[in-house]
Amino acid sequence: MELLLVMGLTGVLFGVTWSALKNYIPNEDVRQAALQLQSGLLMARSEAVKTSNNVYLTASVDGYSSGWAISTNQLRTYEQCVNSGNSDCVYVFQNDRSILFSGELAQVAYDRQGRLPLGVTLEVDICDSKESSYVTKRVVAVSSNGFPKIELDGDCEP
Repeated sequence: MELLLVMGLTGVLFGVTWSALKNYIPNEDVRQAALQLQSGLLMARSEAVKTSNNVYLTASVDGYSSGWAISTNQLRTYEQCVNSGNSDCVYVFQNDRSILFSGELAQVAYDRQGRLPLGVTLEVDICDSKESSYVTKRVVAVSSNGFPKIELDGDCEP
């Protein structure tokens, strides 16, 4: 009798835990992707201020979902930085998660003061590419002052 009670309680606890955790990993992947893009933007901005040069964050031809590169002095594509190892390429990030990035710009140019060109803003929506329910969409937004911030924007639509 006690064994049946313990097994029943274990089953109930497992069911409650599973339903709570099944969306945790996709939500965490989206959160990490947003933090990585925000870190890349902050790194590009910092490099622009530090070197007093224009610095570019350029998405892959496939978009931010595949990765991005940070280059100084000259605008380099993500593919140029990955394939040739130019000295202008400060950092290359290759994304291996199944995350969807959708945004307006394939490149972000920071000026010597770490600002975007006047009137330019950037918004990149980040969602899980799997059809998971209850995954919170993140938006990485950069205003003309150059500082990126992460906002929560409802659920990802499957």
